[in-house]
Amino acid sequence: RLLELIPPIAPRSYSLASCPDLHAFWRVVGSKAPVEGLEFELCVGRVTRTTPLQRVKAGLASTYLTQLGKGDCVRVELARGQTLENSGVDDPQTPLFLMAAGTGVAPIRALVQKRLLQIWEAHDRNSLGRIDVVIGHRHPGQDFLFAEEWRAIVNDNPDLIRVVAAWSRPDEQEVVDLSSSDSTGGYCFTDLGKDALPDRLVGRKTWIQDVLKWALDPAAVLSERSRTKLILGGKSHPMPMQVWQTLCELSPGGEVELNRVKKEGRYFTDTWA
Repeated sequence: RLLELIPPIAPRSYSLASCPDLHAFWRVVGSKAPVEGLEFELCVGRVTRTTPLQRVKAGLASTYLTQLGKGDCVRVELARGQTLENSGVDDPQTPLFLMAAGTGVAPIRALVQKRLLQIWEAHDRNSLGRIDVVIGHRHPGQDFLFAEEWRAIVNDNPDLIRVVAAWSRPDEQEVVDLSSSDSTGGYCFTDLGKDALPDRLVGRKTWIQDVLKWALDPAAVLSERSRTKLILGGKSHPMPMQVWQTLCELSPGGEVELNRVKKEGRYFTDTWA
């Protein structure tokens, strides 16, 4: 009877980290037998923290998911999120400027995969919208999520997709631009090489908002003539507000212009508390 008095654990929502249409496409290309249901991926970070009393607390959902084995069943419910509907990715000509920190890269990766499918199906690559991706992680050697995949995507589509990464716990490499032809230790810097980085970025911790100040062209992305959609993924505090403030600084019209961009449905976030 005691268990009946305990309220059920609230369900945990995750953004899909892959494009189901792409999975279906590869099943056809690979001549594999059709798979029932919907195939998708999640990007889950196992949450642990130590309390002031030195007790280790772990996230319920993330711990549960990371302990599952192959073939285990999980009850899930799917809901159509606003990111896909608002992103404009269904129109292959819409340019996208995507930003994400940590596991917030999940919906960003799904949107890029959707565009990849459009690229492969397109008759004219020149008609497709460009995608710029700015992602932030702590350390390139520890938590650079989907690193090899990002490199492969950029190498195959240098004319359409650019990926730049920033590190908040850097060693020697503060910013990585996977679109560059110059590389160091397997990672690339800006198109002009490491020496072209602004002095304030070299040797310092770098966040998404720092990279935006040289990776984003306000005239091309924020102007009234632009069709570019800006999408941000990650924790709801404090990064989204910091990015918003940076965009206001970069915009020739300041916050008034950025509010116009948001009102036009060209700026939105996919965040969690």
